[in-house]
Amino acid sequence: MEEARRARLLARINQKGLEVATKLSELLAGKDVRLEDFELTGDEDPRVRKEERLRAYLALVNRSRARLLDGTIGTCVSCGAVIRDAAIDETPWILRCDDCEREGRAEA
Repeated sequence: MEEARRARLLARINQKGLEVATKLSELLAGKDVRLEDFELTGDEDPRVRKEERLRAYLALVNRSRARLLDGTIGTCVSCGAVIRDAAIDETPWILRCDDCEREGRAEA
């Protein structure tokens, strides 16, 4: 992966991590936070408490940072297929290819 793209992805990942961590801090400080800005991943149940959802989302973002650094970002965790570049550029914390996401496949 070219260095400029890696830097852009890392900046997006870090920005999203900051957004999530800020929301979590606000929630823990007793503020009423809204989660409309945070898409649910396929694994999440929308009935789960806000704190749990934010912690899960933060873990997802942190995992994507590790995948970027170890070179596995862009590889589907379910089937090993290459995830579309456009999908990675838009949502660097994506873990599954379109087919696995659509079929609800679990991580391998």
